Amino acid sequence: MLDEHLQRRAFIAIAVGGRVSDVLSRTQRALFSAARSEDRTVQSIPRRLITIPLFDLGYPYVEALEAAQLAIDRVITKMTPFSIDIDGLDAWPDLTAPQLLSATIKGGSEQICQLRSDLLGPLMEFGFPVRGGHFVPTIPLVRVQGSGPEIKLPNAPSISTFEVKAVGAFVEQERFEKFSIRNLWYRTIGGSDSNLEHVSVISDIDALRQQLEEKLSQRTTNFRSRRVRTRVDDLTTDVDADDNDDPSTATENTESP
Repeated sequence: MLDEHLQRRAFIAIAVGGRVSDVLSRTQRALFSAARSEDRTVQSIPRRLITIPLFDLGYPYVEALEAAQLAIDRVITKMTPFSIDIDGLDAWPDLTAPQLLSATIKGGSEQICQLRSDLLGPLMEFGFPVRGGHFVPTIPLVRVQGSGPEIKLPNAPSISTFEVKAVGAFVEQERFEKFSIRNLWYRTIGGSDSNLEHVSVISDIDALRQQLEEKLSQRTTNFRSRRVRTRVDDLTTDVDADDNDDPSTATENTESP
């Protein structure tokens, strides 16, 4: 349907999968147990949503995801591949009253921030209410509520480096579980260029662009007029944060769980 809305938040993120996802899932279980042992209310981020969030897209129209596809396509076709180093675990805002437990990123964080900066313009051009500002990339794993004794974090993930292979638009809904937009070109050990298999909702980008321009020119907004409370498993609190902002309130019209 032309005006069908997504029922949950959509966001653009760097995909994390394969062996890295397995390792992070084990780390997530250890974090869950550590927080639960201190009588906290705990909820794990669903495995399919273990990503590096870049932008919150709110509750867009379904076809607006196609606009996000175009924005990503514009940027990543000009990119060179890079690797990311996971260097530890962190609790925000602190270990005594944490709200979010995440894996932290050291090597590759500058490239992630540059990717986010490059995506900002195209997304704004297509009408998404995104903004710039200070951004610290992390991999959210567990949400926590309540205060108490300081939580003892487990050891950092046993894998420290992985290659960025895909950037996609994700939504927290089963039927749109992983809306894979397009994957990055990457260089193999042998030095040849390869392109990962990708899924696209439409192959003719020029035709899609024309359709979108016609649709968007007839609409004053791509988003709902009424916003609903963020669910506790949303990842929107980890993106679009300005300096010293509370990440649970950094995105426009976003409420903390």
